[in-house]
Amino acid sequence: MSKDNSNHFIKLVPVVQDYKWGKPANTSLIAKLIEDASSYEYLAELWLGAHPKAPALIANSNLNLIQFLKEHATNFMGAKICSKFKNSLPFLFKILSVNSSLSIQAHPSIELAKKLHAKDPKNYPDENHKPELAIVLSDSLELLYGFRKLEEISNFVKKIPALNFILSEKSKKDLQSREKADSEILKNLYSEIILAEETKQKKVIKLLKEQGVGDAEAGIKKWIEELVEKYPNGDRGILSFFILKYYELSKGEALFIEPAIPHAYLRGDLTECMATSDNVIRAGLTYKFCDELVLLDMLNFDNVSQILDIRKETEENFLTYETPAKEFKVSKLSKGLSKKMNFEGLELLFCLSGTTIINKEISMNKGEAYLVSDKCSNYLVEIKEGETFHVRVPV
Repeated sequence: MSKDNSNHFIKLVPVVQDYKWGKPANTSLIAKLIEDASSYEYLAELWLGAHPKAPALIANSNLNLIQFLKEHATNFMGAKICSKFKNSLPFLFKILSVNSSLSIQAHPSIELAKKLHAKDPKNYPDENHKPELAIVLSDSLELLYGFRKLEEISNFVKKIPALNFILSEKSKKDLQSREKADSEILKNLYSEIILAEETKQKKVIKLLKEQGVGDAEAGIKKWIEELVEKYPNGDRGILSFFILKYYELSKGEALFIEPAIPHAYLRGDLTECMATSDNVIRAGLTYKFCDELVLLDMLNFDNVSQILDIRKETEENFLTYETPAKEFKVSKLSKGLSKKMNFEGLELLFCLSGTTIINKEISMNKGEAYLVSDKCSNYLVEIKEGETFHVRVPV
């Protein structure tokens, strides 16, 4: 490749996913980020990466990003990244527009991912783990994340007939006495919910419809009412609202989801950055394949839900999200930024809104993305309006 910096910016075309849990196309954030949304009924996800399921396309060419990097990996990503990640792009960047709850899920460690892929490649399509960063783009994002404290769960058991019904007397006694380790009590409780037979699940729906959820918070009440209609024959995930912590995050807030932490996005717009993987271990709120025993065996039951503020403004209009991920580091660039970028390794720029100017030559508008070569140094980024996300690989 030429040493001229102008040859080190590759424009990408994202790929969209039209899953039915996405927002209707006419209201989805993704519709504003692509050229033509008229052929879609729903728009759920926008992908920018090199996952085999949906690799980004190289603009004005017949290549996708996997094919491009196969020829230019070392020159474009840099020797360190190529060596560490075997010539593969290590991150996947997404925009999600969620209208209806995603599944209760967690992601495997690398060791478990390799075992699952070898045993069941259909349901576990790769060997990688999937640590992920989520950043809220809408006014609010509703989600379940991590486990509640046992005191909270105990109060729900006393007040909600459906939850009381599905748990054994032994588990309820252990919950009250607290003589066992908290993690053991929690695993036993959640196991009885997730592994409940279909007749019990149907009974749960009946009890929830007839007797409700007592004085549970308004957000939970709303979702239970919606989900008992969506799953009239029952679903193992519905009672998870009383075991997992419910959150409503505000625009700009973020969280990092490590392997083995249960979660479910419920409604809202967000951006995600993750290791390049599509491995999901599900246990409810879905008609897709669920692997309840694997999930229960791998979950971190010592984790009491807590969302920490991981935002760090390293300089004005340059906000970085600090995570332990080795595959990516994400920053949000805002209006007024004028910065010489000098990072080692490959980078991604994605314009969420407004206009971003690169080297006073390339004008990025909303929905546009550029991959930046490792060979490119000290290039100028100016944010005239709006926001742009910057992703790099820590090296």
